[in-house]
Amino acid sequence: MLFAAPLVMGFPSAVLKIAMDKLIPLLLPYIKLVDNTECHHEKRYDKEYPLIGLLIEKGDDTDSEDIGIVIDIFVRFAIDFRLERVIT
Repeated sequence: MLFAAPLVMGFPSAVLKIAMDKLIPLLLPYIKLVDNTECHHEKRYDKEYPLIGLLIEKGDDTDSEDIGIVIDIFVRFAIDFRLERVIT
C-alpha cells in the first residue's frame, strides 16, 4: 500500500491522516506494550498486513526536521501493523 501526499506546514495532509485512521479497524482497540517502550494497538488478524510506503511532496518551507517528524509518524504506524522492516 503506497500513501502519497504533500506536506502541509511540515505535516502530511489531513486527507492522508483520515485515510490512515480508516485503517485502524484492521487492529483491535486494545493497547499493548511493544518493545517495553511504546504502546500500540494489538493485531486483529493473524495474517500479514500489507506493506506500506510513503511518497511525500516537499514544500518550499520543508526542512530536515519536518521530514524526520513525518518518518517518525510512519514508523509508529508501521509498528502498529507489526511490519518487520521500515526503510527511511
